[in-house]
Amino acid sequence: MELQDQNWLQKPDVTIPKVIAIVGLWLLLGLWFNASDFAEDLRVKVSRPLLFQLRSDLTDQSPKLNKAIKVLVIDDATVAQLGSPQLSTLQWLEVIQDLVKTKPRAIIIDGLFSIMSVNHGDEKIVAELIEKIHQKKAPAYAGAFVKERKISFREQIDLEKGIYSWDHIVPKEDRAHVFRRMGGKADQYVYGPYPKLRPVFKSVGHIMYLGDGKFDPVIAVKKHTLLPHVSLAVWEDLRVDRKGIFANGAYIPTFRDGKVLIDFSEKGHYLSHMKPLRDYIGRSESIKKFVQKDDIVFIIPAFYTGNADFKMTPFGAQPAALTHLAFLNSIQNREFLRPVEIGEVLILFFCGFSAFIAFFVGPVGTAMTVVLGTVVIFGTAAFCFLFLGLLIPWLVPCFTFIAVLAHVFVERTRVAEKKSQFIKNCLDGVIDSDLVKNYAKNPQNLDFTAREQIVTVMFIDVVGFSLMSERLLPRMAFNNLKEILGEISAIVHSYGGIVNKNLGDGLLCFFGYSLDSSHSSPDHAEKAVECAVTIQRMNLPRTLREYHKGFPVYPLRIGINSSSVFVGNIGSEDRIDFTVVGNGVNYAKRLEQACSNHAILMGVTTKELIDPILKFRKGMSRKFISIKHHDGLVEAWEYDPFYADQSQRALALNAHKESIKLMSEEERWEIDASSVIELRTNVGKGDFLSFNRSGMTISLPIQLIEGTVLRVYIRALKNKALQDELKAIEVDFITLEVLWMIKEPHRFVFGTKYRRMSDEKVEKLFDIFKSFALKKGEKKNVS
Repeated sequence: MELQDQNWLQKPDVTIPKVIAIVGLWLLLGLWFNASDFAEDLRVKVSRPLLFQLRSDLTDQSPKLNKAIKVLVIDDATVAQLGSPQLSTLQWLEVIQDLVKTKPRAIIIDGLFSIMSVNHGDEKIVAELIEKIHQKKAPAYAGAFVKERKISFREQIDLEKGIYSWDHIVPKEDRAHVFRRMGGKADQYVYGPYPKLRPVFKSVGHIMYLGDGKFDPVIAVKKHTLLPHVSLAVWEDLRVDRKGIFANGAYIPTFRDGKVLIDFSEKGHYLSHMKPLRDYIGRSESIKKFVQKDDIVFIIPAFYTGNADFKMTPFGAQPAALTHLAFLNSIQNREFLRPVEIGEVLILFFCGFSAFIAFFVGPVGTAMTVVLGTVVIFGTAAFCFLFLGLLIPWLVPCFTFIAVLAHVFVERTRVAEKKSQFIKNCLDGVIDSDLVKNYAKNPQNLDFTAREQIVTVMFIDVVGFSLMSERLLPRMAFNNLKEILGEISAIVHSYGGIVNKNLGDGLLCFFGYSLDSSHSSPDHAEKAVECAVTIQRMNLPRTLREYHKGFPVYPLRIGINSSSVFVGNIGSEDRIDFTVVGNGVNYAKRLEQACSNHAILMGVTTKELIDPILKFRKGMSRKFISIKHHDGLVEAWEYDPFYADQSQRALALNAHKESIKLMSEEERWEIDASSVIELRTNVGKGDFLSFNRSGMTISLPIQLIEGTVLRVYIRALKNKALQDELKAIEVDFITLEVLWMIKEPHRFVFGTKYRRMSDEKVEKLFDIFKSFALKKGEKKNVS
C-alpha cells in the first residue's frame, strides 16, 4: 500500500462503500433467492406450516366449518356396508335425487365420474333418473381436470357455450389483463364426467391441487373460456376482472399470479363434521334431517383407507379433498387469508436497516440485533397472520437481514483482527504490552501522522558486543544480546518510553511522544534520565555476576539529548516504521559514543530540563567532547549513577578489561612500558600497549568514540634498525579503527584493528613487533 493509505488503521473496520457493496450483494442474492423454487419450497414446508401450527396451538382463529356445509364421505364403514369401494351409477343417482329434494344450494361431489357402473337390467332406470335429475336442474357439480394434450379414448368437455364463457364472467375491458395474469395459456382440454352422465351435473369445476398450499381458482382453458375451481362453480355471481375474483358477494384475495392461498384447519376439525354416506343411502328421511334448504353438500367419494389421495398441507399430508373443502368453507364464510406480496420491499428494507445497525454496533450488539431482529420480524408476521389473516413474507427477508448483519460483522471482525494482529506485530516490544493490547482493541486511537515534536532521545550501546560476538557461538551471542535488550526494553516501557529501533547491539529510544496525542509529556527529560539510571544500575551487578561466572561482560553507554525532532511513520499497510529525524537525534548518538562505560552522557538541553530535580545534581560532571561536523569541543554533562560507591564501578570496569583479554583467542604480545616505540596520531601522542595479528592496543589522553579512524605514525626512538625495518615494508604509517574503549584513571585505552593493510604486510608487521618485543621487553601471553 502506498504511503497515502497508511492511515488505514484509523479508518472504520467496515467502511460505507464496503457496506453498500455488501448490501448490494445480498440484495441481489435475496431477490434471486426469493424468486427461486427453493425459496418457495421453504415457504411451503417451513414458513407457512409454522404460522398455521402456531395459530392452531395458540389461538382459536383457525377457520370453523360453516354450518351450511354438510360433508358426506365414503369411508371404511360405508365400503364395508356396500361391499364395494364405489357406489354404482344407480346408487349415485339415487343419492343425488334424494339430496335435490332438500333444495340445497349445491351438491359438490369431489370426483370425476369418468365411467358409468350400471348393472345389467338397470339401464332403463338409470336413464330415467338421469333425465329426471336433468329436468329438475339439480345443482350438482362434479370434478374435472385440465390437460394440455388430448387424451385418447376420452371425450373432452366443451365449455365454450357454457356459463364459464368469458362473455359471462369477464368484463370485456379486463380480458387481456386476466389472460396475462393466468399465464396466457390457451387450447387446453377439460376432462370430467362420462358424456351420458353430464346432464346430471349443472356444471363442473377443476379439482387440481399440487400440494403447495394454494391453487388456481380459475384456469384459462381456451382463449375465451375459464374453468373455475369446483368450489367456485356453485356461485352465480362469479366474476373475474383486473381486481381479482368475485364470488358470494366478496373478492377473493389472490397472489400476483392469480393463485389463492388455502386457509386450512387441522384434519381433526373436518373429521368431526363428516358423516358416513352409508347412513343416508336409500334413506330420504335421514337426508332431510341432515341437509337443510340452501345448504351446500360436499361429498368425498374416496375417504376410505388405502384410496384417499393425500397431498401436503401446512398440517402435513392430508386427503386432497380437504383442501377443496377448506376453500369452499372460506368462500362460504367470506373469510380469506390475504397474501401481502411485499417480499422484495422487505428484502430491500431489511438489507439497508441491518447494514445501518451493523455499521454502529459491536460483536455483542450484532448478536443481540440478530436475535431481537429475528424475533421482531417473525413476531410481526405471526401476529398479522394469527389475528389479521395477513400472510406477510418473512423467511427470505429475515434471512437477508441476518446475512447482511453476519457479513458486515465478519468483514468488521476480519479487518479488526487484521489491525489487531498488525499492531501487535509492529508495536510488540516498541511500547508497553498493556498499551499494545489497548491499541489492538482501539486502533482508531493511533495517530501516525508525521509531526515535529520536542522529545528526549536516548541511545543505548552494548559495549564490546561486536568484538565479543566474534569469539562466541552464534546461539550464545544471540541469547546474551536478547536477554540484555529485553531487560532494557522492559525498563524503557516502564518509564513510558518508546523503543524505536533495535540497532543490532543497541537501542534507539525516545520519551515524550504519544501514539495517540500530538503533545509532549512535560517530564520526558526526567523520565529518560531516571530510566537511564535504572538501566545502568541494573546492568552493573549483572556485569559482575557474568564476569565471576566466566562469561563475557557488556558495559552500557547511554547518550541522552532533548530537542525538537520530526517523528513519523514511513512504513506502509504492512509495516509500522517510526523514523526520528533531526540534528538532536544525531547529537544523542554522538553523546552515546563519547560516553564512559556505566555512565550517562547528556546534552545541555537535557541538563537544563532536569536541573530543578535536585536528586541528579550529585554525580553530574561537565565535559567537553569532540563531535563530528562541529568545530571545537562541545559541552556535555556526564552523570555517574555510582557516584556514591565508585568501588563497584571500578570492579565492573576491570571485569570488562579482563573479559576482553580472556575472550581473545589470538596470541597477544605486550610492550614494556619502558619501550622506546612512540606513536603519533592525528589526535595526539599515544602509548603502544600490546598487539596481535588483528590490531593494536593503544592509550591516548583523550576520549574517542567507536569507529574513529586514526592515522598513526610509528617511531622507534634510538633504534635505527627498527625504523629501517618498518620503512622497508612501508608500514611506518598505518591506519587503525577504534573497536572499544576502557576509561582508566589518567588515560583512555583503545582496542583497534588494522585498516587498508594486506595480510602479507600485517604478518610482516607482527613479526617485526614480536622480534622487537623479544629483544626489548618481556613476552606475556595473555590469551
